[in-house]
Amino acid sequence: ITPDVGWYERSFPIPIIKYKVNDDILLDSLISMMDETGDEMGFTTNLFCQMTEYKTQLNSKYKDIFEDMIGIVENILIENKLHLKVSDIWCAKYKSDDYAREHNHRPCRWSFCMNLNESEDFPPLEIQDGRKIYSERGNLLFFPGWVSHEVKPKKFSGSRYVCAGNTI
Repeated sequence: ITPDVGWYERSFPIPIIKYKVNDDILLDSLISMMDETGDEMGFTTNLFCQMTEYKTQLNSKYKDIFEDMIGIVENILIENKLHLKVSDIWCAKYKSDDYAREHNHRPCRWSFCMNLNESEDFPPLEIQDGRKIYSERGNLLFFPGWVSHEVKPKKFSGSRYVCAGNTI
């Protein structure tokens, strides 16, 4: 896990803190879990794609996978002297033309999103300041919970997988 920038919560430009997770077993396990679980939310959230429940980490069947993910996130928080804990984690699978409408994660302090796979064709995560963050396998992005973001619909082949969550 390697940090790219420092942590600043209420500043502009909006802080997007990026780490790289080089753990193919974890990334592939999260993809398999998403495929096995399928859509649990029925397109009733801000994500119009297949999505697990918000607190998927509480599903005992996937306890080991999410313990690893929570360990990575919470070690980053400790390393940066942030006294926060993971409150919820979910996974999503976007197919061609799926999207996430603009939203934020208030009242959570920091949110995170990890790309589980990559393709140049995948639509980027778009941040309210106009930045576009393209999918790179293993990229773990942190951003303040007040930051609006979206994924616009786009045609592409395959499936775009992410694992996301919040801290309190």
